[in-house]
Amino acid sequence: MPTQITSAGVTFTDTTTLTSADGVPSALKLTTARTINGVSFDGTGNITIPATSISGANVAKAWVNFNGTTSPGTIRSSYNVSSVTKNGTGDYTITFTTPMAGANYSVVVSSNNNGASITASRAEPMADCIINLSTSSFGYNHREGAGGALFDVGQSMITVFGN
Repeated sequence: MPTQITSAGVTFTDTTTLTSADGVPSALKLTTARTINGVSFDGTGNITIPATSISGANVAKAWVNFNGTTSPGTIRSSYNVSSVTKNGTGDYTITFTTPMAGANYSVVVSSNNNGASITASRAEPMADCIINLSTSSFGYNHREGAGGALFDVGQSMITVFGN
């Protein structure tokens, strides 16, 4: 007797798989709207996971791609970043939409001039400096390698990891 139907439900004792007309195994479908541990299922296959429920040190808590030649910095795309403030040439403040749990997070920066011409001194390595980490924001300075002078950058990509 490979399949048993009782008042408690259906029990399979073999490798039988129930599949719906759309090809999704019925065991994987939630056909009633509900919320389980903060994750919302609408009953039609759509799932909503709130950003505050995502945890773990290996998940990006925020990221932004912005143009630093404009004031304020023009955000091209982002997650959990509400604004990029240009404090001066090459000096920016990145503000989070939802604050970090603490100020001991890690910031990874990548940048390029986005096709703009650079001076001979700027042909050397650039130095990105992260300063003033707080739960709500942090500072970002973009400097040229030769003299350490601050300068605007056409494209900065920043990712934040932490608890």
